[in-house]
Amino acid sequence: MKQVVLGIIGCTFAAGTVVAGLDAGSALALTIISTLPGNDGTETASVGGLRTKSLGFTLPGGQNYSLDDIILRLDVQNIAVDGIALQLFGDVGGAPGGTALLDFLTPTFTSTGIADYSFLPNSPFTLQASTTYWIAARGPSGSTIDWNASIPSATPTGIASTAGAYFSSDGTYPALGPSSILNSYQVDGTPVGTPVPGPLPVFGAAAALGYSRKLRKRLRDSKLPVASAIE
Repeated sequence: MKQVVLGIIGCTFAAGTVVAGLDAGSALALTIISTLPGNDGTETASVGGLRTKSLGFTLPGGQNYSLDDIILRLDVQNIAVDGIALQLFGDVGGAPGGTALLDFLTPTFTSTGIADYSFLPNSPFTLQASTTYWIAARGPSGSTIDWNASIPSATPTGIASTAGAYFSSDGTYPALGPSSILNSYQVDGTPVGTPVPGPLPVFGAAAALGYSRKLRKRLRDSKLPVASAIE
């Protein structure tokens, strides 16, 4: 008889609610990191022209994740000129660097005001365990779009940790100037493959050994034939 072991995965959503789900080999999407929903405080980063912004996050060890989407909380002020382009970079000495690893599809802005916008990867991408990535944003000249943030700064939730923030107003891209503003965003992903098992199998083996010893003793005490006993 085949034995199936169900593992429990904790999933943290944007509102900070932790939900336990059962996984029997099927993937379960979860929040990698999030500062949503945010309170739309006066701290924002205007992205466009020479103004660029970068946010970093670091994944824990043991599990890779397929990147599902990145959500930004944006304040669109002028549909005719507002735009934002998003890319993913690797980490070089604690800052974004190298060639962009991934581009994202920019959602269509159909109205002004504050809303959450989902940016989908333009191709499949796997986030590697124990690795730092940087989200980099820029916009066309004349764009007045704001990437909102919270006051006080929101504490990130999810399985990853924040790696910092950068802002540039001189056209440097990805942004490399110091920034204390952690904008409102969320990264979603789905586990890829099966993580290395933890200490559970050790305890399972010990329990099986103990049961085997008890069974042999019971068989001896019963004075029954032991031809089928576990050896």
